[in-house]
Amino acid sequence: MADIYQRKERIPENLPEVITPVNNNQRIIVEKTLYGADSIRNKINIDFSELNKPKPQNLDKFFKDYEELFYDIPEEGNEKSHRAILETSGEYLNVFETRDNEIERLESQIEELQERIDELENPEEHPFYPNGSVLSADKGGSYYYMDRGRKRNIVGGRPGQVWKTLKVALGFKESDDDYEMNIVKATPRNVLGQIKNGPKLDFEDLGGGLPQSPKSIAVKIDPSDYKANPDRYDSIEEYTVALENEIRQAWDLERNMETLYGKYANDRVNEYTEEDRKKADKLFRETKPLLEEARKKLAAYKIIYQQIKSNQSITIEGLSQMYDTLTKENFEYIPDSAMDQFKGWEKGKGDLESVVKYFNASGERGTEFY
Repeated sequence: MADIYQRKERIPENLPEVITPVNNNQRIIVEKTLYGADSIRNKINIDFSELNKPKPQNLDKFFKDYEELFYDIPEEGNEKSHRAILETSGEYLNVFETRDNEIERLESQIEELQERIDELENPEEHPFYPNGSVLSADKGGSYYYMDRGRKRNIVGGRPGQVWKTLKVALGFKESDDDYEMNIVKATPRNVLGQIKNGPKLDFEDLGGGLPQSPKSIAVKIDPSDYKANPDRYDSIEEYTVALENEIRQAWDLERNMETLYGKYANDRVNEYTEEDRKKADKLFRETKPLLEEARKKLAAYKIIYQQIKSNQSITIEGLSQMYDTLTKENFEYIPDSAMDQFKGWEKGKGDLESVVKYFNASGERGTEFY
């Protein structure tokens, strides 16, 4: 249908500024455009998008309301809570991860700078005990090797294999007296206590190799459980000899695991670098369950041995039943009190004194890793 409503009237060109009135009437020409329905739809935007825009919020009013409602807002919740506000803002700004990474980086940098400061303020040699000196606390059994201005506890102490090896490396014979030959300097305990600790000195330090893992050491000296099983023997006497041998090995296992545990406990604090401290901490955590397992095994063997030595009537069958109960599920049912008796160096010998002597009959050191 034709658009019959559209009509335009235009003012003639070159219209004079003043239109002469006709019969005292002045004609005024007005131009306008009229639209029909089709023209309106085609030529005019009839959307209300401009009218739909929300009014800007008043930030001052928002924060004022927030302050007033602060203690009414729940702490936790997926929405309308302090936790939801915190998480939403954090996601929007992406600040938390960046902040934590930056804090970790700065803390690591602070540790490195502190280590450098310590090195500058404290030269890497003690003013009275030069590097390479060996000290003891009032001629006690614990020996310390001075290295980079720190005292390093020698694993195993005076009778240990580490000290024997180090002693020869220093140019002395094993038979040379430690104090008469001035190999070791007896140092007052209060003076020794003021010297900063370093990592413990072990075989890998002497050989320049890597430390052995606690598991590899355990495999070397772990007693064979089947040899302690009474079912393999025909008499109490024969079994007693075998059990005593297993007790000695279990004792060495527990002692060495305890030595490692103490070493790594020290080194995770006193190693020279942050990387080495982290390695020591990892080994410390690996050693703990192995130490507990060693103590359970030693406790079980001790209980059986005490039963044999109790002068009570006992049979191989009775010992087998006791063995099965104590070793069930890898000694899982050994009580903590039975394990705790072995906490601390040389603790828990008791009735095992004649079995786990520090030196054997020939005067040589027993079967120990260190």
